[in-house]
Formats: sequence, structure tokens, C-alpha cells
Amino acid sequence: MVVAPGRPMQLVVIVQLLMSNGQDAAAKRRCCVVRPPPRCPRRLEMEQGSSSRWAFRVRATIKPFASHATETIGSVAFDSSNELMATGGIARKIRVYDISAILDSEEKQQQDQAADEDDEDGLEDEDEEGRFVSSRRRARNTFDTDRSSLSVICAPSRLSSLQWRPGKTGTITCGDYDGVVTEWSVERQIPLVERDEHGGRHVWSVDYATGMSDVCVSASDDGTARVWQGGMERSALTIRAPDSKPFCCAEFDPLSSTLLALACADGKVYVHDLRRPECPVWTLAHHRRAASYARFLDRERLVTASVDSTICVWDLAAPPAPRVVESFSQHQNVRNFVGLSVWRKGEMVACGSETNQAYVYQVGSGGGGGGGGDQSFVLRHQFSSSSWSSSTDSSSARRNSSLASAVCWMEDCSCTLAAANSEGVLQILSGEFGGV
Repeated sequence: MVVAPGRPMQLVVIVQLLMSNGQDAAAKRRCCVVRPPPRCPRRLEMEQGSSSRWAFRVRATIKPFASHATETIGSVAFDSSNELMATGGIARKIRVYDISAILDSEEKQQQDQAADEDDEDGLEDEDEEGRFVSSRRRARNTFDTDRSSLSVICAPSRLSSLQWRPGKTGTITCGDYDGVVTEWSVERQIPLVERDEHGGRHVWSVDYATGMSDVCVSASDDGTARVWQGGMERSALTIRAPDSKPFCCAEFDPLSSTLLALACADGKVYVHDLRRPECPVWTLAHHRRAASYARFLDRERLVTASVDSTICVWDLAAPPAPRVVESFSQHQNVRNFVGLSVWRKGEMVACGSETNQAYVYQVGSGGGGGGGGDQSFVLRHQFSSSSWSSSTDSSSARRNSSLASAVCWMEDCSCTLAAANSEGVLQILSGEFGGV
């Protein structure tokens, strides 16, 4: 592992700021109590785990009016206020949604749900192009991608990842397939800073340090992870992977911001302390194939995912070295990025699957060592068709090739998950503890 500092004084400033802000951020996160959302018995193409006490429902579906192959969503992120949500992907567009308004609309629609179901059958319309649309079904809980977007930013390249800048709702940083890390102004829809040090290779992941609005990291196919500060176009720190293997994911520890986890294509996850970045603090070796994601669950636990179809929970404090204490393997992931997200307050892990399903696992549910049986997952959610039409406008081969491509938990006291797939369908799910 080779570390190449770009600007020594700049790196010292970054480390000092990270250390001073990490404790404040951790204190804020500890003062929250989980309060489940109101219960609704309606379910949509879901399978609950046999031993789970959580019940989920779809609160909103956002999808393109016409299905396009280029609508694959590769990344989903909520801003720090949990009022806005952004998506990015193959369509070269950053779409921003007012998620609070969408969910408020869903709650109002629930009041008329029972009456609508009584006379929904037979109410059919055709749009201008002859596509069948059920007028009530289209109106309830389902939104058109273009019409429901608060803002749409057209990017020059396909987007692989994006993240909101902390404490600054109007700025989004994204990584693209051309190796560029760009900060965008949502209001003005223009790039603020463009950073091009990855040699034209895909940037697979971007992340911000908790409590720090000007320190971010990017992980790339060129085998480097680069730490950036403020509006600088040159990186302050470069970490190189062994044998120049691609870095697939980078994430700061949200509770301290001095630890940085890097998932590598060599199947290992390297955890660095930015106060001493020369060598990794831990090298986590367990996955049989490329490690695709790494997410901190808390100070002592890290969740990693791989294209060997496994998710591992690591105990970083285990003596004499970190070890896997739990693993999940109900989902299928052997080729693509399918997303990984953790809900720290509820200790849940969400991921996508190449079966066009989103999975939710409960940490501590007994998935130790090998994924167990059905009791290991809390939820298995099947995506519905991307078409507004009730008739099938796509072949079964296409449906079978679809995959759940991105997931993201809302980091607040509710159990709210955004899940997206390769057909451009985005669904907001809510969970309730104690449901049946």
C-alpha cells in the first residue's frame, strides 16, 4: 500500500478538522430514538422474513413514463435534512426529488384508498400514444420520473455515484465513468469544481467526512483513492491499492471521520487512519471475489459486500484482530454493483440483488457464518414492472435481466428505505416494528 501526499500542510489541516468534528457528530447521532411510521397493512410484492417482527410497505413509486434501457439508477442519496433525495446513473442525469412532499402526498392518498379499491376495476384510459393507464392506479402512490423531479442536472458522462455535501443542501458531488469528480450546484445546475486526477478511469464511489463540508474521498478503477479538500482541484492525499487493483468503494467512519474504509477488487477491505495513512490499520480478507462495498455500522463494526454474493459483518475490536461475526447470502450478486446501505439506528443492512429484488437483513438475527435460512432476511422486495401499462410491453428476457441496482436508508429515526433498479424504477419503503 502506497500513500502519496499531495500537499502536506493541507493534509495536516484535514486531519485536525476531522478530529475536532468527529466527537460532536457522534453525540448528535446518539440522542435519537427510533419511532416507527404509522402502520398501513397494504403490501406490494414483498416477502417478510419468517421470524421478522418488521413489516414493510411501499409508500411511493417513481418511475419513467416510458421504459428506457438508459434509465438504470446507480446511486441514491438523501441530504442531511432528509427532505431531498438525489439519484444518478446511466442516463447522465442527476435528479433531485422533494421526498418530504412525495411522502406527504402518499399519506393524503391513503385516506381515499379504500374507496378507490371498491370501484377501481374497469376504470381504464388510454394516453395519447394508446398506452393503457388505470386512472386511479396511476394516481395513487405512483409518480412520473420527469414530472416529480424538483431539479434535473444533465451531466457530461454516465454517473456511478453521488453524495450530498454535508450541511450544504444545494451541493452534490458525483463520480462518473470518465474519471471526473464534480461538485454541482443544484439550484444553478452548473458544476462548481471539477477534479480530474483518475486518468479517465471510472470513479466508483464518493463520500464525505461526517461533519465536514469540505473533505471528500473518491475511489476509482485506476487503483487509487483520493482525498479532496474544499474547492481545490488537486487531491491532498492519494492512497494506492496493491498491484494497482481497482478500489470499488470508499467510506469515512461517520462517528470519527479519521477512519477510511476502502473496498478493493482484490477481495480485501483496507481500513486507513488518516492521521497515519501510510499503512492500513486493518486489512480485512474474507471474501472470495472482489469486495464491492464497505459501510460502517458503528465504531466497532464494519459491513462489507462482495460479488461472491455475501455480506459480512466485521467486529473490528475483536482480539487479536478483526473477524467476521455474521454473514448474509440470501441475495444474488456475482457481476454488478447492486448497492449496500446500513441503517445504524435500527442495525439493518439493505442491498440489491441481480434477481431484481431488494433485501433487508437484520444484524444479530442469526446469520452467522453462512447466511442461514429464510430467517436471515427481514424483507425481500420484488420490483414491479417499470411500465405504466398493465399489458406487458417488455419481454420476459428483459424482466429477467433487470436487477436492483441501488439502495439507501434515510438516516433518521424512521425506518425508510429507497431502492432502485436497472429499469429506472425508484421505490420508497417504510418499515414498522411489531407488524405482522
